[in-house]
Amino acid sequence: MRDPLQLSGPVGGPKRDKADIFSANQLKTNIITKKRGYVCIAVIGGMDRLERHYRKEAERSGIELRVFNRSEANIGAKLKHVDALVIFTNKVSHRVKNEALKAVKARSVPVVLQHSCGLCTFRDSLSCLASDGCARRRTGP
Repeated sequence: MRDPLQLSGPVGGPKRDKADIFSANQLKTNIITKKRGYVCIAVIGGMDRLERHYRKEAERSGIELRVFNRSEANIGAKLKHVDALVIFTNKVSHRVKNEALKAVKARSVPVVLQHSCGLCTFRDSLSCLASDGCARRRTGP
């Protein structure tokens, strides 16, 4: 069986274009997501203008996304049913970050802390949650 990410087929075979590569990556991500069980991920921080891009990227991966860009009252209660948490630390206050970490710590929810809040950083966070080998990932107490 051929690797779906291979750009050219066997000698004389059809070449794959970027759309095929994207669909293969998306398929891998969906398989990883279902395997790990991350269905709902919360993002705390980030920029308002990037929220739609975060949502689009999560939708591609088959993940429900909850975005909290602003400081909200009782954020711990809103994080009760999330399966993973991504915190962009440069756009959120210490109080909100600490409250969120305290809320998910008891449930051993995986947490990824990222300083920057760009779309590539969000993609890195999703791939970090999909694989178990991320340096910025924290789990449990």
